[in-house]
Amino acid sequence: MQLDKKISWLPSHSTGNDVNITPLFIYHIPKTGVTSLLTALCMSAGAMFNFIHKQSPVFEPPVNGRIDFETDDPRVFNGRYAVVGSHHSFPFHRRFATDFKLVTVLRDPYRRIVSAYSYGCMRAKRAPALDAFVAFFRDPNNQNIATKTFASDTAAPQPDADAAFEILHRHFWLFGVTEHIDAIASGYLSHCGFPNVLMERLNSTRPEYRIDATAFEDEIRALNRADCQLYDLVRKENRVPLLPKVPQTLHCHTVVVKEAENSDKCISVTDPLPTRDLLPHLQQGPASLARFF
Repeated sequence: MQLDKKISWLPSHSTGNDVNITPLFIYHIPKTGVTSLLTALCMSAGAMFNFIHKQSPVFEPPVNGRIDFETDDPRVFNGRYAVVGSHHSFPFHRRFATDFKLVTVLRDPYRRIVSAYSYGCMRAKRAPALDAFVAFFRDPNNQNIATKTFASDTAAPQPDADAAFEILHRHFWLFGVTEHIDAIASGYLSHCGFPNVLMERLNSTRPEYRIDATAFEDEIRALNRADCQLYDLVRKENRVPLLPKVPQTLHCHTVVVKEAENSDKCISVTDPLPTRDLLPHLQQGPASLARFF
């Protein structure tokens, strides 16, 4: 649940007594909000695993994190995993011994491409420029990224939105659009019995690196026709957890995820705390929650 533009509350509707570790592989299309989703799930799972390990030192926690690098090392693929995110294309997860449930999130292609360019400028500490942006979105390597992620191994000569959508329906446990991220996160935490998460917005692009691309919107959508079709299909027909409308039991612990910025990268930090200490501040609203960040 989005409390405001900067803070999200991701409740886990579980008692925490029963833990159901369900390995999850998230196919991460850049600039779709999946960094926040992956971080929330990894931090919550990690906090739960640390708690279990303290109670039972023989417990060996599964690995959480990202796998974007190229490797043939069998130790990577034979490891024990809980939550993994990757920019690799489907069906990369099949190289692992772990039996993963699959998840992905799509974003409006026009907004995603504009965000990807601006974010790249920020990370490179390079001022945005219209001519560079035009070169970026006209580069075929930056077009129809979502469709290529899921239908890259099909026989179609061009990106095929219908083929990609069929793969999602056939193989993915959960899939949706950016507006569904909080529901996907909360549903997974509840399913596994992991702690709630209170999180500030992560990995956002600073205002000075953003660019007004409205004059190019029609061209960008035309160049990304397959991704636009796939996005519309998923927006209309998705697979997202149904969360309870009536408040239910919350996990007794909450992980707070906040972001510290240094010169090189974003660092996420977690602080577990009893949920009962947080509830009064949740009821008072975002202003009261500032103390946790």
